[in-house]
Amino acid sequence: MYSINHNDDLMYKNGKRYTIFFNNGKEIKSFSEQTVIFDTEKPLNEETFNLIKRFYYEKDKGRYVRYEIFGTGFEIVVFDDDVDVYVGKEHYLLALENAELVKVINFGKEYLAAIKGDKTYIELEKEQQEHDKSSYHKDEKGRYVTYTSRYRIFNYEFNPVNVIKSDKERIIAEVPSLDAEIKIKKFIKNVEPILIDTYPKTWHYQSSEPEFVEEKSRRLRELVRKLSDNDKSPYDYRVEIELAVNV
Repeated sequence: MYSINHNDDLMYKNGKRYTIFFNNGKEIKSFSEQTVIFDTEKPLNEETFNLIKRFYYEKDKGRYVRYEIFGTGFEIVVFDDDVDVYVGKEHYLLALENAELVKVINFGKEYLAAIKGDKTYIELEKEQQEHDKSSYHKDEKGRYVTYTSRYRIFNYEFNPVNVIKSDKERIIAEVPSLDAEIKIKKFIKNVEPILIDTYPKTWHYQSSEPEFVEEKSRRLRELVRKLSDNDKSPYDYRVEIELAVNV
């Protein structure tokens, strides 16, 4: 483990893991801690210190890419304009070129930041479900009730170079390039209303098992469009685009 002293701010390095203790007081020493884990090891110098300092003081200036629908957003915060950002034309997908992903840990909370680098990453939901068809039925009082009677479901398979984060719903991973292939499996799920004979009577919506429809292999580059400076709001450094649902 290494350390440097910078105006009472201390930085420690352990492999790709860097921790800074920021001095918050002059008379009484009061320190705040932030840990950053880089994807590529950095030198222990002033440049690395200032980069980590940006994550601490400028998080709110990062670029939050999100879809307009329901305010749903991607997890990665983009810090450098040199990072090329792409979003899905038809699928909920974020792709980054010329990037490096960094894990930032501050006050026990983690977030992923993208800075200038030489790698390519994607972020997507493991399964995407979209409304496909709306129907209606009459309730017990003769009123029309609308419901979604059919859903499109998409599953994705690809070969990551390195998985950065994976949970039940979402995966963030490094890929060789945007020319890498991704396999898209499409399913259809039907829903029908069932009136449960209880008191009072209650409508339930029973889903069928997803039925496999087709499988396509596509290059990632074919699925995304690059965001330009025109996509950046002058008031809010975020991006809002419409989520397309037709495939």
